[in-house]
Amino acid sequence: MARSIAVTVAAAALAGALNLSLAPGARAAEMPCASEDESRGFVLRHLQSRLMVAALSCNQKEAYNTFVQRFMTDLTVGGRSLTAYFARTGLGTPALNSHVTDIANAAGLRRAADPEFCALTWRVFWDLQQKPEELQLMADANLIPAVNFPRTCTAKAAVPAVTKTAAPQTAKAAVK
Repeated sequence: MARSIAVTVAAAALAGALNLSLAPGARAAEMPCASEDESRGFVLRHLQSRLMVAALSCNQKEAYNTFVQRFMTDLTVGGRSLTAYFARTGLGTPALNSHVTDIANAAGLRRAADPEFCALTWRVFWDLQQKPEELQLMADANLIPAVNFPRTCTAKAAVPAVTKTAAPQTAKAAVK
């Protein structure tokens, strides 16, 4: 286990030295904007990946299984939103798979770099068990900064139509 973490840290250091990114933040900046539902899907995926890494590397499998069972509906809806985003934008399944892999890789690197990772994720599992209604808040608070996602689209305000009236064209005509 320690050897695989050391290899992961070495890979991250090498990527940094070569000015490469294991998580394509630059690509994410070019991604089309996402709807609010799609953005929630991206955020939930960050949390799920982080907790999945904890399950595998922090001996938190039971907590992860409980998390997945408790939030199955939310995770399914989030996954469908992600799939819909990549289909709607024309980026496709390969880009979806790449993005999900980037999130998992970034979560693994975070685990390798943060000695408190396991304790922190254990706290996330506990907090979600105590207050499941705070899933979205917890997901928002646990984004993996190495992997960006598209900005949320903002609805454009409707511009009122200009209507022409039969009003007089001069002030003198208006007095008559």
